[in-house]
Amino acid sequence: TLGTSIRKAKAYFPFGIGGKNYLDKKTVTEFNLFGVPWQIQRYPFPITASKQAAAQRKSKMPAPLAKEMKLMLAPRKVIKLASNTYQQQFVVDVASWDAKTLDGFDIIEIPDGLQQYIPDAPLLPALTKYSIALPKGGKIISVTVDDYTTKSIGQFNIPTVLLGPWTTTGLTLSDKTTINEFYPPVIAHYYEGEEGHYLFSVFPVRHNPTTNETIFHDHMRVIITYEAPAPYGILNFTADEAIFKNSSYPSFSAQIFNTGDTSQNLNGTLTIKDGDANPVLPQTNLSLNLAPGTIYNLSLSFSDLLEEGAYDGELSISNAVDAPSTATTNFSVAKAYLSGLSALYNVKDNMTTFTVNVTNLSKDSGSVYLNFLVSQEDIPLSTIEVDGLVVNGESSEMISNSWIPDTITSGTFTVEAVASFDGAPLNSLNIPFNIYQYPDLLEALVNHLMGRKELTLADRGLADVNQDGRLDVADVVAIVKEKNQ
Repeated sequence: TLGTSIRKAKAYFPFGIGGKNYLDKKTVTEFNLFGVPWQIQRYPFPITASKQAAAQRKSKMPAPLAKEMKLMLAPRKVIKLASNTYQQQFVVDVASWDAKTLDGFDIIEIPDGLQQYIPDAPLLPALTKYSIALPKGGKIISVTVDDYTTKSIGQFNIPTVLLGPWTTTGLTLSDKTTINEFYPPVIAHYYEGEEGHYLFSVFPVRHNPTTNETIFHDHMRVIITYEAPAPYGILNFTADEAIFKNSSYPSFSAQIFNTGDTSQNLNGTLTIKDGDANPVLPQTNLSLNLAPGTIYNLSLSFSDLLEEGAYDGELSISNAVDAPSTATTNFSVAKAYLSGLSALYNVKDNMTTFTVNVTNLSKDSGSVYLNFLVSQEDIPLSTIEVDGLVVNGESSEMISNSWIPDTITSGTFTVEAVASFDGAPLNSLNIPFNIYQYPDLLEALVNHLMGRKELTLADRGLADVNQDGRLDVADVVAIVKEKNQ
Protein backbone atom coordinates (compact mmCIF):
# COMPACT_ATOMS: atom_id res chain seq x y z
CA THR A 1 0.00 0.00 0.00
CA LEU A 2 1.00 3.64 -0.35
CA GLY A 3 1.13 4.08 3.42
CA THR A 4 3.39 1.05 3.87
CA SER A 5 5.70 2.29 1.11
CA ILE A 6 6.07 5.73 2.67
CA ARG A 7 6.66 4.21 6.12
CA LYS A 8 9.41 1.95 4.77
CA ALA A 9 10.90 4.85 2.82
CA LYS A 10 11.15 6.81 6.05
CA ALA A 11 12.60 3.87 8.00
CA TYR A 12 15.17 2.88 5.38
CA PHE A 13 16.11 6.26 3.87
CA PRO A 14 19.33 5.33 2.01
CA PHE A 15 21.63 8.26 2.67
CA GLY A 16 25.20 7.15 3.26
CA ILE A 17 26.08 6.14 -0.31
CA GLY A 18 26.15 9.01 -2.75
CA GLY A 19 27.01 12.66 -2.71
CA LYS A 20 25.70 15.13 -0.16
CA ASN A 21 24.80 17.88 -2.59
CA TYR A 22 21.18 19.05 -2.82
CA LEU A 23 20.60 17.51 -6.25
CA ASP A 24 21.62 14.08 -4.96
CA LYS A 25 19.40 14.45 -1.89
CA LYS A 26 16.49 15.51 -4.10
CA THR A 27 17.01 12.45 -6.31
CA VAL A 28 17.20 10.05 -3.37
CA THR A 29 14.06 11.60 -1.86
CA GLU A 30 12.14 11.12 -5.11
CA PHE A 31 13.33 7.52 -5.44
CA ASN A 32 12.21 6.75 -1.87
CA LEU A 33 8.74 8.20 -2.34
CA PHE A 34 7.98 7.29 -5.93
CA GLY A 35 10.39 4.51 -6.93
CA VAL A 36 12.96 4.55 -9.67
CA PRO A 37 11.42 5.99 -12.85
CA TRP A 38 12.74 3.28 -15.18
CA GLN A 39 11.14 0.41 -13.23
CA ILE A 40 7.71 -0.74 -14.42
CA GLN A 41 5.27 -2.51 -12.10
CA ARG A 42 2.59 -4.79 -13.55
CA TYR A 43 0.04 -6.68 -11.49
CA PRO A 44 -1.46 -9.52 -13.54
CA PHE A 45 -2.53 -11.42 -10.40
CA PRO A 46 -3.03 -10.08 -6.86
CA ILE A 47 -0.30 -12.04 -5.10
CA THR A 48 2.69 -10.51 -3.35
CA ALA A 49 5.75 -10.75 -5.61
CA SER A 50 8.26 -12.20 -3.21
CA LYS A 51 8.39 -14.01 0.08
CA GLN A 52 10.51 -13.63 3.20
CA ALA A 53 10.95 -16.14 5.96
CA ALA A 54 9.10 -15.35 9.16
CA ALA A 55 12.36 -14.51 10.94
CA GLN A 56 13.27 -12.06 8.16
CA ARG A 57 9.91 -10.29 8.33
CA LYS A 58 10.23 -9.46 12.01
CA SER A 59 12.00 -6.36 13.24
CA LYS A 60 15.77 -6.54 13.02
CA MET A 61 17.64 -5.45 16.13
CA PRO A 62 21.33 -4.70 16.44
CA ALA A 63 23.13 -7.71 17.91
CA PRO A 64 23.97 -5.98 21.20
CA LEU A 65 20.32 -5.02 21.70
CA ALA A 66 19.13 -8.53 20.85
CA LYS A 67 21.25 -9.80 23.74
CA GLU A 68 19.38 -7.39 26.02
CA MET A 69 15.94 -8.52 24.81
CA LYS A 70 15.07 -9.86 28.25
CA LEU A 71 15.59 -6.35 29.65
CA MET A 72 13.16 -4.91 27.12
CA LEU A 73 10.49 -7.50 27.96
CA ALA A 74 10.84 -7.17 31.74
CA PRO A 75 8.92 -4.47 33.64
CA ARG A 76 10.83 -1.21 33.97
CA LYS A 77 10.64 1.65 36.38
CA VAL A 78 8.73 4.51 34.76
CA ILE A 79 8.41 7.92 36.41
CA LYS A 80 5.54 10.21 35.46
CA LEU A 81 6.71 13.84 35.34
CA ALA A 82 3.49 15.45 34.09
CA SER A 83 0.42 14.60 32.03
CA ASN A 84 1.60 12.34 29.15
CA THR A 85 5.27 12.95 30.07
CA TYR A 86 7.44 10.16 31.47
CA GLN A 87 11.03 9.28 32.27
CA GLN A 88 13.16 6.10 32.20
CA GLN A 89 16.87 5.53 32.78
CA PHE A 90 19.51 2.91 32.13
CA VAL A 91 23.13 2.36 33.17
CA VAL A 92 26.00 1.11 31.00
CA ASP A 93 29.27 -0.18 32.45
CA VAL A 94 32.14 -1.07 30.10
CA ALA A 95 34.86 -3.28 31.54
CA SER A 96 37.67 -2.70 29.04
CA TRP A 97 38.88 -1.41 25.69
CA ASP A 98 41.47 -2.62 23.19
CA ALA A 99 43.48 -0.89 20.45
CA LYS A 100 44.13 -2.61 17.12
CA THR A 101 45.50 -1.46 13.77
CA LEU A 102 43.92 -1.32 10.32
CA ASP A 103 45.67 0.10 7.23
CA GLY A 104 48.01 2.15 9.43
CA PHE A 105 45.20 3.52 11.62
CA ASP A 106 44.29 2.78 15.24
CA ILE A 107 40.92 1.12 15.84
CA ILE A 108 39.53 1.12 19.38
CA GLU A 109 37.34 -1.86 20.25
CA ILE A 110 35.09 -2.51 23.26
CA PRO A 111 33.10 -5.64 24.24
CA ASP A 112 29.88 -5.90 22.15
CA GLY A 113 30.69 -2.56 20.49
CA LEU A 114 29.94 -1.85 16.82
CA GLN A 115 32.09 0.56 14.81
CA GLN A 116 30.05 3.55 13.63
CA TYR A 117 30.71 4.58 10.01
CA ILE A 118 29.49 8.17 10.25
CA PRO A 119 30.53 10.43 7.33
CA ASP A 120 33.24 13.01 8.17
CA ALA A 121 33.57 11.64 11.73
CA PRO A 122 36.16 9.45 13.49
CA LEU A 123 35.52 5.70 13.42
CA LEU A 124 34.46 4.87 16.98
CA PRO A 125 32.57 2.00 18.66
CA ALA A 126 29.12 2.41 20.19
CA LEU A 127 26.87 0.24 22.34
CA THR A 128 23.12 -0.04 21.73
CA LYS A 129 21.79 -1.05 25.12
CA TYR A 130 18.22 0.22 25.46
CA SER A 131 15.03 0.79 23.54
CA ILE A 132 11.66 2.44 24.10
CA ALA A 133 8.47 1.94 22.11
CA LEU A 134 6.19 4.98 21.74
CA PRO A 135 2.65 5.20 20.35
CA LYS A 136 1.66 7.35 17.40
CA GLY A 137 2.22 10.98 18.33
CA GLY A 138 4.83 10.11 20.96
CA LYS A 139 8.24 11.74 20.92
CA ILE A 140 11.57 11.78 22.71
CA ILE A 141 11.97 15.07 24.60
CA SER A 142 15.56 14.69 25.81
CA VAL A 143 18.39 12.21 26.35
CA THR A 144 21.00 13.19 28.93
CA VAL A 145 23.90 11.54 30.72
CA ASP A 146 23.87 12.77 34.31
CA ASP A 147 26.49 10.44 35.82
CA TYR A 148 29.64 9.20 34.08
CA THR A 149 33.35 8.62 34.58
CA THR A 150 36.12 9.87 32.27
CA LYS A 151 39.63 8.51 31.80
CA SER A 152 42.35 9.63 29.39
CA ILE A 153 43.70 6.62 27.48
CA GLY A 154 46.32 8.40 25.36
CA GLN A 155 46.75 9.51 21.75
CA PHE A 156 45.56 7.36 18.85
CA ASN A 157 45.54 7.85 15.09
CA ILE A 158 41.86 6.99 14.61
CA PRO A 159 40.67 7.39 11.00
CA THR A 160 37.92 9.66 9.72
CA VAL A 161 35.17 8.05 7.59
CA LEU A 162 34.71 9.68 4.18
CA LEU A 163 32.09 9.14 1.51
CA GLY A 164 33.41 9.09 -2.00
CA PRO A 165 33.60 7.20 -5.28
CA TRP A 166 36.91 5.52 -4.55
CA THR A 167 35.66 2.07 -3.50
CA THR A 168 32.89 -0.29 -4.50
CA THR A 169 31.14 0.46 -1.19
CA GLY A 170 31.53 4.25 -1.38
CA LEU A 171 33.41 4.44 1.95
CA THR A 172 37.06 5.15 2.65
CA LEU A 173 39.21 5.93 5.71
CA SER A 174 41.32 9.09 5.93
CA ASP A 175 43.44 11.14 8.34
CA LYS A 176 41.84 14.39 7.09
CA THR A 177 39.46 16.11 9.49
CA THR A 178 37.87 19.46 10.36
CA ILE A 179 36.92 18.42 13.91
CA ASN A 180 38.91 19.90 16.81
CA GLU A 181 36.97 18.70 19.85
CA PHE A 182 36.05 15.41 21.46
CA TYR A 183 33.69 13.56 19.16
CA PRO A 184 30.87 12.90 19.55
CA PRO A 185 30.04 16.08 21.50
CA VAL A 186 27.51 14.13 23.62
CA ILE A 187 27.81 10.59 24.93
CA ALA A 188 24.27 9.28 24.35
CA HIS A 189 22.34 9.23 21.10
CA TYR A 190 19.06 7.78 19.83
CA TYR A 191 17.43 7.01 16.51
CA GLU A 192 14.11 5.58 15.36
CA GLY A 193 14.28 2.05 13.99
CA GLU A 194 10.93 0.55 13.05
CA GLU A 195 8.17 3.14 13.35
CA GLY A 196 7.72 4.01 17.02
CA HIS A 197 10.71 1.95 18.20
CA TYR A 198 13.55 4.12 19.51
CA LEU A 199 17.04 2.69 20.05
CA PHE A 200 19.55 4.30 22.42
CA SER A 201 23.33 4.12 22.03
CA VAL A 202 26.30 5.36 24.03
CA PHE A 203 29.84 6.15 22.89
CA PRO A 204 32.19 4.93 25.66
CA VAL A 205 35.17 6.12 23.56
CA ARG A 206 35.44 9.75 22.38
CA HIS A 207 38.24 11.20 20.28
CA ASN A 208 39.67 14.54 19.12
CA PRO A 209 40.95 13.81 15.58
CA THR A 210 43.03 17.01 15.48
CA THR A 211 45.05 16.38 18.67
CA ASN A 212 44.53 12.56 18.67
CA GLU A 213 43.56 12.75 22.35
CA THR A 214 41.21 9.93 23.32
CA ILE A 215 39.05 9.45 26.44
CA PHE A 216 37.14 6.46 27.82
CA HIS A 217 33.90 6.35 29.84
CA ASP A 218 33.55 3.07 31.73
CA HIS A 219 30.34 4.09 33.55
CA MET A 220 27.35 6.04 32.17
CA ARG A 221 23.80 6.65 33.42
CA VAL A 222 21.36 7.80 30.74
CA ILE A 223 18.08 9.62 31.48
CA ILE A 224 15.34 9.50 28.80
CA THR A 225 12.39 11.89 28.93
CA TYR A 226 9.53 11.28 26.50
CA GLU A 227 5.96 12.17 25.72
CA ALA A 228 3.20 9.63 25.02
CA PRO A 229 -0.38 10.77 24.27
CA ALA A 230 -1.56 7.22 25.15
CA PRO A 231 0.45 4.91 27.41
CA TYR A 232 0.21 1.87 25.11
CA GLY A 233 0.65 0.86 21.49
CA ILE A 234 1.55 -1.80 18.91
CA LEU A 235 5.02 -2.50 17.55
CA ASN A 236 6.13 -4.71 14.64
CA PHE A 237 2.76 -6.18 13.68
CA THR A 238 3.45 -8.63 10.84
CA ALA A 239 2.09 -11.74 9.22
CA ASP A 240 4.49 -14.57 10.02
CA GLU A 241 4.83 -15.24 6.28
CA ALA A 242 4.67 -12.81 3.39
CA ILE A 243 3.04 -15.62 1.41
CA PHE A 244 1.15 -18.44 3.12
CA LYS A 245 0.55 -21.68 1.26
CA ASN A 246 -3.13 -22.34 0.70
CA SER A 247 -3.13 -25.28 3.11
CA SER A 248 -1.74 -23.35 6.11
CA TYR A 249 -3.49 -21.21 8.71
CA PRO A 250 -2.55 -17.50 8.76
CA SER A 251 -0.63 -16.44 11.87
CA PHE A 252 0.63 -13.09 13.11
CA SER A 253 3.07 -11.57 15.59
CA ALA A 254 3.25 -8.20 17.32
CA GLN A 255 4.63 -6.51 20.38
CA ILE A 256 2.14 -4.76 22.67
CA PHE A 257 3.76 -2.19 24.96
CA ASN A 258 2.91 -0.16 28.02
CA THR A 259 5.14 2.87 28.21
CA GLY A 260 3.28 4.49 31.11
CA ASP A 261 3.71 4.33 34.88
CA THR A 262 0.58 2.28 35.73
CA SER A 263 -0.75 -1.13 34.66
CA GLN A 264 -2.95 -1.26 31.56
CA ASN A 265 -5.94 -3.58 30.98
CA LEU A 266 -6.18 -3.87 27.21
CA ASN A 267 -8.78 -5.44 24.93
CA GLY A 268 -8.29 -5.90 21.20
CA THR A 269 -9.38 -7.49 17.93
CA LEU A 270 -7.63 -9.03 14.92
CA THR A 271 -9.48 -8.82 11.60
CA ILE A 272 -8.60 -10.22 8.16
CA LYS A 273 -9.83 -8.22 5.15
CA ASP A 274 -9.74 -8.91 1.41
CA GLY A 275 -8.73 -6.47 -1.31
CA ASP A 276 -12.12 -4.73 -1.04
CA ALA A 277 -11.66 -4.20 2.74
CA ASN A 278 -14.35 -6.79 3.56
CA PRO A 279 -13.79 -9.05 6.61
CA VAL A 280 -13.30 -12.65 5.43
CA LEU A 281 -12.76 -14.61 8.66
CA PRO A 282 -14.41 -14.46 12.09
CA GLN A 283 -12.81 -11.72 14.20
CA THR A 284 -10.36 -12.83 16.92
CA ASN A 285 -10.63 -11.12 20.33
CA LEU A 286 -7.86 -10.73 22.89
CA SER A 287 -7.40 -9.40 26.41
CA LEU A 288 -4.21 -8.78 28.40
CA ASN A 289 -2.83 -6.87 31.37
CA LEU A 290 0.54 -5.10 31.04
CA ALA A 291 2.71 -3.89 33.91
CA PRO A 292 4.38 -0.44 33.59
CA GLY A 293 7.25 -0.35 31.10
CA THR A 294 6.46 -3.82 29.74
CA ILE A 295 6.59 -5.06 26.16
CA TYR A 296 4.59 -8.24 25.51
CA ASN A 297 5.27 -10.60 22.57
CA LEU A 298 1.87 -11.40 21.06
CA SER A 299 1.22 -14.39 18.75
CA LEU A 300 -2.16 -14.98 17.10
CA SER A 301 -3.44 -17.45 14.52
CA PHE A 302 -6.68 -18.40 12.79
CA SER A 303 -8.20 -21.88 12.54
CA ASP A 304 -9.69 -21.21 9.08
CA LEU A 305 -8.05 -21.41 5.67
CA LEU A 306 -8.05 -18.60 3.10
CA GLU A 307 -8.44 -18.77 -0.65
CA GLU A 308 -5.58 -17.63 -2.89
CA GLY A 309 -5.27 -13.86 -3.09
CA ALA A 310 -4.04 -10.75 -1.29
CA TYR A 311 -5.19 -9.78 2.22
CA ASP A 312 -4.68 -7.28 5.03
CA GLY A 313 -4.53 -8.03 8.75
CA GLU A 314 -5.72 -5.31 11.14
CA LEU A 315 -4.90 -5.36 14.87
CA SER A 316 -6.59 -2.90 17.26
CA ILE A 317 -6.17 -2.51 21.05
CA SER A 318 -7.68 -0.12 23.60
CA ASN A 319 -7.98 0.49 27.34
CA ALA A 320 -11.47 2.00 26.85
CA VAL A 321 -10.16 5.41 27.97
CA ASP A 322 -7.53 6.53 25.48
CA ALA A 323 -7.78 6.40 21.69
CA PRO A 324 -7.39 2.88 20.22
CA SER A 325 -4.04 1.89 18.73
CA THR A 326 -4.21 0.10 15.37
CA ALA A 327 -1.72 -1.53 13.00
CA THR A 328 -2.03 -3.30 9.65
CA THR A 329 0.03 -5.79 7.68
CA ASN A 330 -0.41 -7.27 4.21
CA PHE A 331 0.11 -10.85 3.10
CA SER A 332 -0.92 -13.29 0.39
CA VAL A 333 -2.04 -16.88 -0.03
CA ALA A 334 -0.67 -18.78 -3.03
CA LYS A 335 0.55 -22.12 -4.37
CA ALA A 336 3.78 -20.71 -5.83
CA TYR A 337 5.72 -17.47 -6.26
CA LEU A 338 8.77 -15.91 -7.97
CA SER A 339 11.67 -14.29 -6.10
CA GLY A 340 15.28 -13.18 -6.45
CA LEU A 341 15.26 -11.86 -10.02
CA SER A 342 18.76 -10.75 -11.07
CA ALA A 343 20.56 -9.58 -14.22
CA LEU A 344 24.32 -10.06 -14.58
CA TYR A 345 25.99 -8.35 -17.55
CA ASN A 346 29.31 -9.52 -19.00
CA VAL A 347 30.93 -6.69 -20.96
CA LYS A 348 33.44 -9.00 -22.69
CA ASP A 349 30.74 -11.21 -24.18
CA ASN A 350 28.10 -8.44 -24.42
CA MET A 351 25.74 -10.93 -22.74
CA THR A 352 23.33 -10.59 -19.82
CA THR A 353 22.33 -13.63 -17.74
CA PHE A 354 18.92 -13.51 -16.08
CA THR A 355 18.15 -15.64 -13.03
CA VAL A 356 14.98 -16.05 -10.97
CA ASN A 357 13.77 -18.49 -8.32
CA VAL A 358 10.38 -20.21 -8.41
CA THR A 359 9.06 -21.79 -5.22
CA ASN A 360 6.27 -24.35 -5.01
CA LEU A 361 4.51 -24.10 -1.64
CA SER A 362 2.08 -26.95 -2.27
CA LYS A 363 2.79 -30.60 -1.54
CA ASP A 364 2.19 -31.67 -5.16
CA SER A 365 4.48 -31.11 -8.14
CA GLY A 366 3.55 -28.35 -10.55
CA SER A 367 4.41 -27.23 -14.09
CA VAL A 368 6.10 -23.86 -14.55
CA TYR A 369 6.39 -21.90 -17.80
CA LEU A 370 8.45 -18.71 -17.74
CA ASN A 371 9.63 -15.95 -20.07
CA PHE A 372 12.08 -13.12 -19.52
CA LEU A 373 10.81 -9.93 -21.21
CA VAL A 374 13.43 -7.27 -22.03
CA SER A 375 12.40 -3.68 -22.72
CA GLN A 376 13.86 -0.18 -22.87
CA GLU A 377 11.80 2.92 -22.11
CA ASP A 378 8.59 0.81 -22.27
CA ILE A 379 9.51 -0.46 -25.76
CA PRO A 380 9.63 -4.30 -25.92
CA LEU A 381 12.94 -5.56 -27.29
CA SER A 382 13.11 -9.30 -26.78
CA THR A 383 11.35 -12.31 -25.25
CA ILE A 384 13.60 -15.04 -23.89
CA GLU A 385 11.64 -18.25 -23.52
CA VAL A 386 12.53 -20.92 -20.98
CA ASP A 387 11.62 -24.56 -21.44
CA GLY A 388 8.80 -25.69 -19.17
CA LEU A 389 9.85 -27.51 -16.04
CA VAL A 390 8.31 -29.38 -13.16
CA VAL A 391 8.91 -28.09 -9.64
CA ASN A 392 8.52 -30.68 -6.92
CA GLY A 393 6.25 -30.02 -3.99
CA GLU A 394 7.58 -27.80 -1.19
CA SER A 395 10.78 -26.99 -3.10
CA SER A 396 12.43 -24.27 -5.19
CA GLU A 397 14.13 -24.19 -8.58
CA MET A 398 16.48 -21.58 -10.06
CA ILE A 399 15.75 -20.66 -13.67
CA SER A 400 18.35 -18.93 -15.86
CA ASN A 401 18.72 -17.82 -19.45
CA SER A 402 20.90 -15.38 -21.37
CA TRP A 403 20.31 -12.47 -23.71
CA ILE A 404 22.60 -10.82 -26.27
CA PRO A 405 21.36 -7.51 -27.77
CA ASP A 406 20.83 -7.42 -31.52
CA THR A 407 23.16 -4.41 -31.69
CA ILE A 408 26.22 -3.30 -29.74
CA THR A 409 24.74 -0.73 -27.43
CA SER A 410 24.77 0.83 -23.98
CA GLY A 411 21.91 1.98 -21.79
CA THR A 412 19.41 1.15 -19.07
CA PHE A 413 17.03 -1.73 -19.71
CA THR A 414 14.29 -3.58 -17.80
CA VAL A 415 13.84 -7.32 -17.50
CA GLU A 416 10.54 -8.81 -16.34
CA ALA A 417 10.05 -12.44 -15.31
CA VAL A 418 6.55 -13.62 -16.29
CA ALA A 419 5.46 -17.12 -15.31
CA SER A 420 2.53 -19.47 -14.75
CA PHE A 421 2.15 -22.38 -12.34
CA ASP A 422 -0.19 -25.17 -13.45
CA GLY A 423 -1.74 -22.71 -15.88
CA ALA A 424 -2.40 -19.94 -13.32
CA PRO A 425 -0.38 -16.72 -13.67
CA LEU A 426 2.13 -15.80 -10.96
CA ASN A 427 2.88 -12.25 -9.97
CA SER A 428 5.67 -10.99 -12.21
CA LEU A 429 8.95 -9.43 -11.08
CA ASN A 430 10.95 -6.73 -12.86
CA ILE A 431 14.25 -4.96 -12.27
CA PRO A 432 16.35 -2.41 -14.18
CA PHE A 433 19.87 -3.24 -15.36
CA ASN A 434 22.61 -1.41 -17.25
CA ILE A 435 24.62 -2.42 -20.30
CA TYR A 436 27.98 -0.76 -20.94
CA GLN A 437 30.32 -1.04 -23.87
CA TYR A 438 33.96 -0.37 -22.98
CA PRO A 439 34.01 3.30 -24.11
CA ASP A 440 30.84 4.03 -22.11
CA LEU A 441 32.07 2.05 -19.11
CA LEU A 442 35.31 4.03 -19.20
CA GLU A 443 33.42 7.34 -19.31
CA ALA A 444 31.11 6.26 -16.47
CA LEU A 445 34.06 5.17 -14.31
CA VAL A 446 35.95 8.43 -14.90
CA ASN A 447 32.83 10.45 -14.03
CA HIS A 448 32.47 8.37 -10.89
CA LEU A 449 36.10 8.86 -9.84
CA MET A 450 35.86 12.59 -10.51
CA GLY A 451 32.70 12.84 -8.42
CA ARG A 452 30.54 13.96 -11.34
CA LYS A 453 28.05 11.08 -11.35
CA GLU A 454 27.96 8.12 -9.02
CA LEU A 455 27.86 4.56 -10.33
CA THR A 456 25.20 2.34 -8.79
CA LEU A 457 26.43 -0.36 -6.44
CA ALA A 458 25.74 -3.01 -9.08
CA ASP A 459 27.67 -1.07 -11.74
CA ARG A 460 30.60 -0.53 -9.37
CA GLY A 461 31.17 -4.26 -9.41
CA LEU A 462 31.16 -4.17 -13.21
CA ALA A 463 33.62 -1.26 -13.32
CA ASP A 464 35.97 -3.02 -10.87
CA VAL A 465 37.62 -4.79 -13.82
CA ASN A 466 40.67 -6.00 -11.88
CA GLN A 467 38.42 -7.25 -9.04
CA ASP A 468 40.46 -5.74 -6.20
CA GLY A 469 37.50 -4.16 -4.41
CA ARG A 470 38.56 -0.61 -5.31
CA LEU A 471 37.71 1.72 -8.16
CA ASP A 472 40.88 3.53 -9.21
CA VAL A 473 43.29 4.26 -12.05
CA ALA A 474 44.14 0.55 -12.31
CA ASP A 475 40.58 -0.13 -13.46
CA VAL A 476 40.81 2.72 -15.98
CA VAL A 477 43.99 1.16 -17.41
CA ALA A 478 42.36 -2.30 -17.52
CA ILE A 479 39.33 -0.96 -19.41
CA VAL A 480 41.53 0.88 -21.89
CA LYS A 481 43.48 -2.35 -22.57
CA GLU A 482 40.27 -4.31 -23.13
CA LYS A 483 38.85 -1.54 -25.35
CA ASN A 484 41.95 -1.55 -27.58
CA GLN A 485 42.03 -5.30 -28.07
